[in-house]
Amino acid sequence: MNQIQTPAAIYVRVSSEEQTDGHSLDEQQLRCREFCQRRGYHIVAEYVEVESAKNIADRPQFQRMIADARAGRFRVIVCHKLDRFSRDVVDGLTVLKDLTQYGVAFTSASEEFDFTTPVGEMVLTLLLAFARWYRRNLIAETTKGKQGRARKGMTNASVLPFGYKRDESGQPVPSEDAPVVREMFERYSTGLFTDLQIAEWLNGLGKTTNGVWGKRPFSRDTVRAMLLNPFYAGWVVYRGLSDRENARRERMRQSKRAVKLIPGQHEPIISRELYERCQAIRGLRRRAAGRPAAGDRVYLLSRLAQCAHCGGLLRATRVGREEGYRCTTRERGLTCSAQRTHISQSALLPDLSAIMAQLQLPEGVKAEVLRILEASDPAAETSRKRERLEGELRRLNRMYQAGTVDDDYFDREAARIKAELAATEVQVQPFDLRAAAEMLSDMAQLWQRASRGEQAEIVRALLERVEVDLDRRQVVGFVPKEEYRSLFRAVFANFGSDGIRTRGLCLDRAAC
Repeated sequence: MNQIQTPAAIYVRVSSEEQTDGHSLDEQQLRCREFCQRRGYHIVAEYVEVESAKNIADRPQFQRMIADARAGRFRVIVCHKLDRFSRDVVDGLTVLKDLTQYGVAFTSASEEFDFTTPVGEMVLTLLLAFARWYRRNLIAETTKGKQGRARKGMTNASVLPFGYKRDESGQPVPSEDAPVVREMFERYSTGLFTDLQIAEWLNGLGKTTNGVWGKRPFSRDTVRAMLLNPFYAGWVVYRGLSDRENARRERMRQSKRAVKLIPGQHEPIISRELYERCQAIRGLRRRAAGRPAAGDRVYLLSRLAQCAHCGGLLRATRVGREEGYRCTTRERGLTCSAQRTHISQSALLPDLSAIMAQLQLPEGVKAEVLRILEASDPAAETSRKRERLEGELRRLNRMYQAGTVDDDYFDREAARIKAELAATEVQVQPFDLRAAAEMLSDMAQLWQRASRGEQAEIVRALLERVEVDLDRRQVVGFVPKEEYRSLFRAVFANFGSDGIRTRGLCLDRAAC
């Protein structure tokens, strides 16, 4: 009886109009077919991309292959090299994650990329985690360009605040609603009007917001945001980088709460004195109500903490003068066996720190992750893009000098190329993957160095649920997010047999 062979698909594509030896379509197909023969795969489909396209959305054969994978036509995809699949590590790994949901594995015919094995599946999970880290850091580097505009007094807002419009050059100028904005600030500065009353006044005038979600009636929250916006007083906000430098003479990042006000290039609608009077009124009202300043409270386990006694979600709330959590099951007429109903966040911090201290990235896996990710260098890719654009600009200049294109075409194309070149300047920032891996391999250090807000981001990125015993005042279990469960299972010996819940944690607490 013949052994049932694994159905496989081959995917090959060109990278440019000029193929080099060893990368031709015929050569790629031959290598993939030989690989399938050695593995015992049965080739059921071959997808050949004959035109170059960087984005996977622009490849018709690739899209057809994904559709067939979703339909269950094959169980493994074979490529000559990973870069034939995708040069963009983040997009490529996102597609690989989708393929795993379809029950389709991926392997390379000439590289050590084989996600068809259990070890390969774990590596893929870690790669996806690093891809998200990678994307976040690229966004952070891109943000530096926006901060440069802010330092020059220019706004980065795609939608201007109510009371402003753009002139023919695209610069913000006061609109016909500017007197309404000025009246709004004047009313609040008297101390006789609340945010809600001003919102009702604006709606009575028939005014609507011009936010990113379109025109909507004003609410208390939108009015509050407007009254706190220093843009109306002629400032632009600059945040994220301090004036200090590290040993590599790089500007150090600081808390997002640290805000600098830079004199803007736009015309203010109100005076700075009026703006400060409004902030003073808000401060007086806050102190009179006994509330802490906005943003001072950070709940690490908001929407994550679960009562170990009844299974209900714990509500983030103040316990005395600090952050904490409360079981509201009894308040809703249900039963909970816990004697306590509240717990402070500080009581849970030692447990959370202990969990992070145990989470280590194995050295062997870390080396493999670095080897794979370093094969895709965003700085090198951006450098190649700049070279291509500069070549386009040189050719355009030669065509214009030869008289083969008219003035309109030259101006339009030159503006496009220069805009794309300017965009790459923000992105040519190499991402230090090795430093990121070292940081992730010592989660205890990362956790201790993080601010409370950053700790909340770490918890929410890794965990899906945290079980809290209110009576014992400790964490007794947690559920990692699905993509990290292989990593947690490898680190925590007492990970539940169902692969979801960790029971019986011992985190060096006296109660263990």
